[in-house]
Amino acid sequence: MQSDSHGHDAHGGHDLTAASEENIRSGLVFGWGLGMFIAVLISIGFLTGYFWSKRDLHFGEKVGAVSTFGNTAAELDKAVQGRLQGYKALGNGRYQIPIEDAKKKLVEEGL
Repeated sequence: MQSDSHGHDAHGGHDLTAASEENIRSGLVFGWGLGMFIAVLISIGFLTGYFWSKRDLHFGEKVGAVSTFGNTAAELDKAVQGRLQGYKALGNGRYQIPIEDAKKKLVEEGL
């Protein structure tokens, strides 16, 4: 049976106490890092659920009801339909014609 002093000599005289303190410190750092990672994941899950519920409330509005964004979508649709279906002089000898008429002219005349 060997004494403790011989056991230390077999390890090259290293102090095992310092190594165990380093292991404890690295374990604490790892634990904090893991804890922060889990906290971030929980925060992401909470915020995702919150914003999905708000999105569902917004899209749950009735069609034709006043939107929280105002009537901008309806006004934009009117403007687009006016451009696609109306006639207008643009200047420099150019004219705006309805899209269906433009398609027919394109087929008839080519590019």
